[in-house]
Amino acid sequence: MFGSKIITLRGMTPKRTFFPQFSKVASSGLFPARKIGVYVLTNYWSSHEEDLLRIYKLRILGYCPYVMIYDKQKFVDPKGGGSSVG
Repeated sequence: MFGSKIITLRGMTPKRTFFPQFSKVASSGLFPARKIGVYVLTNYWSSHEEDLLRIYKLRILGYCPYVMIYDKQKFVDPKGGGSSVG
């Protein structure tokens, strides 16, 4: 019926909230919220409590949060290999 679609919200940091927009989409009925996955970047300018609050709010609205953990110790070298600082 519908192809899979990816919606990206740039600039979604713990300091800016997009929950009013997520709430509007969930209540609009255009797409079932339970079928919409939302990437949640954690450990980036946020505490564990702030991360959990964002994840729980998305779950309450009916979305399926996909947690991605930001690791400050890892990076990708110019040749494309993964490395870690330590």
